[in-house]
Amino acid sequence: KNVIEMLTINEKMMLVCNHTSYFDFWIMLIYCGSCPQLLSKIKVLVNEEIYRQYGWLISLIKCGPVHRKNNRGCADIIRELPTSFIFIITPKGCVSLRDWRTGWFYIACKTKANVVCGGLDYEKKRIVFSSSFYAWNNIANVTELAKNNCQYAIPLYPHYCSSNLRSYNPRKVSVVSKDRKI
Repeated sequence: KNVIEMLTINEKMMLVCNHTSYFDFWIMLIYCGSCPQLLSKIKVLVNEEIYRQYGWLISLIKCGPVHRKNNRGCADIIRELPTSFIFIITPKGCVSLRDWRTGWFYIACKTKANVVCGGLDYEKKRIVFSSSFYAWNNIANVTELAKNNCQYAIPLYPHYCSSNLRSYNPRKVSVVSKDRKI
């Protein structure tokens, strides 16, 4: 399916991504800016410090800061989501190596959103997505399914990734292709 088509036909969609570099966000910003039909549906949470520095720019695509000290985080996020949305989230909550948090699962369950895993594949220089699925009441099974579905989007820094990854050529993982002819 066409990526734009896939993202626009689902009324409620959660895009679960591996996130190991700040390039991920800026490339996503450029991509979304080139697809105006997506801009009205996208909601992204970003680190509070990043939001303080770049909020003037990233608020254009409905990015909001994550308040990590707030224990009502998931409830606040759910309340702020519109009736139709594409919610982009990284279950780790940061670019460094860490276990997946559980907030993404609870948000997906409460909103009954389709979950799609994917993101930027820095080896093949393309955006990839899994088939969609729904989160059900078994967090361990759903998390394992999501981690397996994230394997096709090789992040820029795979050693910071806590998902299962497909085999890849480490020399080809980069922001730009060195072999590409202009």
